[in-house]
Amino acid sequence: MKIVGYSERGALNALFYSMAFNKNERQGEIDMQSFLEMADVPDYNHYFDFEIYTESSLSQFGSPDLLFFAKTEKGEKKTVFFIEAKVSACKTFKMSSILNEYYKDIKKGEPEKPNTSNLFYQLEQKKTLFDKRCELSTKGNKIETNRGPKSIGKNPIVLKLVEKLKSCSNAEYIAIVPKEGEKKKETLINSIEDLNLKIVYWEDLHQKFGIELNYESFNETIRFNQGSVNQGKGPNPKKKSQILNNPISDENLSSLNP
Repeated sequence: MKIVGYSERGALNALFYSMAFNKNERQGEIDMQSFLEMADVPDYNHYFDFEIYTESSLSQFGSPDLLFFAKTEKGEKKTVFFIEAKVSACKTFKMSSILNEYYKDIKKGEPEKPNTSNLFYQLEQKKTLFDKRCELSTKGNKIETNRGPKSIGKNPIVLKLVEKLKSCSNAEYIAIVPKEGEKKKETLINSIEDLNLKIVYWEDLHQKFGIELNYESFNETIRFNQGSVNQGKGPNPKKKSQILNNPISDENLSSLNP
């Protein structure tokens, strides 16, 4: 049986499900720590006991692509990791353009009508919720934000997740995006004040977990989400990827399971 996903949600599910259902549970934890190392999370190897939640709703604060909770080695500290992912959509993803769009939205004077699919807006909302999570019990599930009041609602499943957030002492914010270059990464890393953004590239994830560790479902998803412009109509059709900025090379593509 084979399961192949589409775009960012499909790739995220393939990657993290592979970790979670690794036959060797300790290896799954090591792989999660490797992911945190790639994200430059301090003391990444001190985290364990991971709980992963996919496509969870946080009501008016949006639905993170994925989030997970982790404890420290001694169990004295619990951290939530919010993950938002973007893909190339068979074009060239430019994070600086996404950031410029975010700043233009702030300057419009209409903060109640933002582009809710903007990466930085999505991360901003998760940070606001986490920073003010303890206000919910005293303000009827509403929080005052710089974009007006927002409610967490009354859905019992959403509220259960919010209670888990309240039990955390720390939050980390990770963006998974197509690779543009290390210099771009350095200039974007602190784009939102106090966010301390972590950036991981799809290309690096594919190299580590797809090629080196041979995560079969992740490999197959990356491979399926790649095609060519004018495929079959010319001697050298240009490769495009739904996920990556830099499509898989012929050498690496041929090394994957057919």
